[in-house]
This record gives sequence, structure tokens and C-alpha cells, in this order.
Amino acid sequence: MKNDGMRKIEDLSGIMREYCNLMEEIKKRIEVIITTSRGRVALPRIVACELCYLQLRKVCELIALACLVAHGDLPQIRSKSLSNNYKAPDILRQLENLHPDFYPFPSRQLINSKTGRPQGVQRIKEGYLSKEDLRKLYGECGKFLHRGTLRQILNEEENDIELERIDDWVTKIVLFLSHHQIKLITKNEWLFVLMKGNDGMAHVSSFIQFNPINTLAGLIYIFVMQGTKHNPLRQHIVLNLMKYLRENLRMYPISAS
Repeated sequence: MKNDGMRKIEDLSGIMREYCNLMEEIKKRIEVIITTSRGRVALPRIVACELCYLQLRKVCELIALACLVAHGDLPQIRSKSLSNNYKAPDILRQLENLHPDFYPFPSRQLINSKTGRPQGVQRIKEGYLSKEDLRKLYGECGKFLHRGTLRQILNEEENDIELERIDDWVTKIVLFLSHHQIKLITKNEWLFVLMKGNDGMAHVSSFIQFNPINTLAGLIYIFVMQGTKHNPLRQHIVLNLMKYLRENLRMYPISAS
């Protein structure tokens, strides 16, 4: 078999491991941006701005590459047009053709006030780095990665230096990635990503979503066929299972890292 020189990431554990690595790199670059934009490093303002935009450009590329990794089980991911591409807009455009719902979406954990444990998630609908924002940011970064043309220099045309705008982009990125979900091409399979767990590291869990109604129907059928009607113990089990599923079960974890 021909070796294309690219390490395989087709298995789910490999996908989750590589995804975590990319998230860790993003966190480091975001920290550089925050440190620089807030004046904690003695740099000329224009140099600080250029350094921040360089890191933002890298973050855009890392997000796009992370999307490739998350959907690494798709055969088309190994094509030259994707596996050899680093330009975020190109990667997003090609992924949209393969899987329209490829882009992650942010969410926040809902914590049970009594147990202190997560009991669900709520989707965040605004204020985060959308696909359109990522494309816009990628283009904006390009203005600061080159000194400019001779005409611009002679005409003293300079880019506006707005470190506050950089902070706005960082806010969008952090909200987007802190806790996000990815819908895989496989029906009803998802990745849940937490950028900073209790150990400070990024973690990814895979989940299968199922229809609780169908599950309840199957359980009821099994128990009824085995004589639930005349067995108080089985009746009790069925009722408690139904109650548990209705109140708690939304996603079933199949693996985590």
C-alpha cells in the first residue's frame, strides 16, 4: 500500500488526541496575544499589533485544521487539496461541501445546583467566532502581515492600530472554544470539547445521541413480553427506568480523553 506520508487519524481515539493537541496550541497563542495586547511586553505599538495579528492568523488556521482532524474519518480529508492546505477559508469551503454541519458550535454547561455536576448543555447563539467571523478575521490579519507596497509607504498610508479590536477578537474566540461541540458525519455522533478541565488541559469526549422515546418503547416491549404485567418487581423496574430516562438521559458517552 502506498504511503502518502501522513499519519492516520481515522480512529476516534486518534482524532480526539490530535484535536486536544491543537486546542492546547491555540491556548498558548491566545495567551501570547493577551500578554502582548495588554502591554505586558515592552514592544513598539505597531510591532505588538503585528505580533498579535500573526498569532490570530495562526489561530484561524488551527481552528480550520482542527475541523479537518475532527472529521478525519472522511476519505476526502486525505486528498491533496485538503491535507496539503493551510489556508483557513479554503479548508472551510471544502469542508462545507463534504459536511454542511462540520463547524463547531459553542455551548455552556448547565450545573445541577444540588450535586454540583453538569446536567446538560445550552447552545450559545451569538457573540462567538462564527464561520463568517473566521473568514473576516483571516483577511484582516493579512493587512498586518506585510509592510505594504511602495505606493503605500510613499503616501504614508498606515493601517489603523487598534489593540482594543484585537481584544474583541480574542473574546469571540474564547467564547467559541471554551466549551464546544462538533457534529460528526456519522449519524447522531458528537464530540464535546472542554478547553480547560480540572487539570488545566483540553479534553474531548465522544457521545452518541439517541431517541429516548424509542429506547423507552424497546424497554417496555421487552419487559411486557416477559410478563411485566404480572410481576410487581418488573413493573417497578420499568417505571423507574422510564423516569430516569425522561429526567436525565440525553447523551450516552462512549469514550473520552
